[in-house]
Amino acid sequence: MLERWWTLRNTGVRDPLTGFGNRLAFTRAVEGRWQGRQSRPLGLLLVDLSGFRKVNATYGHAAGDELLRELAGRIMAHKRRGDLIFRWGPDEFAVLLYNTSPLNWRT
Repeated sequence: MLERWWTLRNTGVRDPLTGFGNRLAFTRAVEGRWQGRQSRPLGLLLVDLSGFRKVNATYGHAAGDELLRELAGRIMAHKRRGDLIFRWGPDEFAVLLYNTSPLNWRT
């Protein structure tokens, strides 16, 4: 019963390929954290795979899916506690940075 509830709850807000939240989940996360942004500032990283369509066209969708899973794993490995990752589009990811400021940024 709990597993069914969890599945129904996450249907429509999770990307099935990466397991990350989708745009709807991103919107909900920003809405949930917006009120506290003065004491815990938010940041946003957008990751776009330039030329990704060529991967699908040249090597097929299975290779493209593998590339997306690989990138998702790398982003996940480098996120901080409290940061949230979303699949923003077919070849884009968004990372909502929690409790950040310009002093925390690295170049």
